Amino acid sequence: MHDEAGISLWSESHPQVMVNDGVFSLIIGSSTPFDGIDFDGRRFLGISLGGDSEMVPRQELGSSFFAMRAGVADMVKAASVDSEAIADSAITSDKMAAGVTITAEERSKLEGLVSD
Repeated sequence: MHDEAGISLWSESHPQVMVNDGVFSLIIGSSTPFDGIDFDGRRFLGISLGGDSEMVPRQELGSSFFAMRAGVADMVKAASVDSEAIADSAITSDKMAAGVTITAEERSKLEGLVSD
């Protein structure tokens, strides 16, 4: 995986991939995790087969790839995000579910983050 400048950010090898009429399927990240990879910005995948040079052009990774980041967000434990981790004005009344009640104590904890 490369950034827009062509700098290599991550790589892995899959020694035995079935190719049928030029079509193949594999799960990237299955042998070398994406630990520590910065996913901000555009990312491109380079592919090479056997001893051949990398194919051109590199393929830009689309939104389904970036959904992996959402999977990480799903692992955040409830109540583990404090007010310092929430951007100012990120929580507004129109983003709250209908029927949600916030106590005065809870609101004081969110003060400065809730806009009307």
